[in-house]
Amino acid sequence: ILDDPAILKIVHYRANVLARYASNLAARMTGEFGRYATKPPVVFDAAEFAKYHDEQAAFYDEVLRRLAASGQRCHLSRYDEINNDATRLGLFQFLGTAPHTPPLPEQPAVRGDTDTLSRFSNPKEVRDFLRANGLLHWAREGDALFDPLSVPSR
Repeated sequence: ILDDPAILKIVHYRANVLARYASNLAARMTGEFGRYATKPPVVFDAAEFAKYHDEQAAFYDEVLRRLAASGQRCHLSRYDEINNDATRLGLFQFLGTAPHTPPLPEQPAVRGDTDTLSRFSNPKEVRDFLRANGLLHWAREGDALFDPLSVPSR
């Protein structure tokens, strides 16, 4: 597929690799790979996570390099932006479809809150790893990239 320029490419990724790692571990543990499946806390292993991270980084790097080398356009689709009307409109336009964004069906709440650390049975170890590696931004994840802040006015 990557080598066929007749096929449009959408590269969908989740920037928070820690959240992706937690979801992957929970899905492998339960056999449930759905976004809204109930996910048990998983054990963080620093060496295993580093290996997972590097494999993911190498995969996406290879995909983007191959597409660039062959001169193919692609659409980058971020996990935390997919439900935004404007980004979906851009995706539909990339695909050459009518610029129409139908309303999304009501979705159940995503597991837990935006606290990525709560997905692990050893959150202190995860936080220490993130802090030591300058990755504390992965301690939280949310789908509110384009939503306004709800800060009370004075």
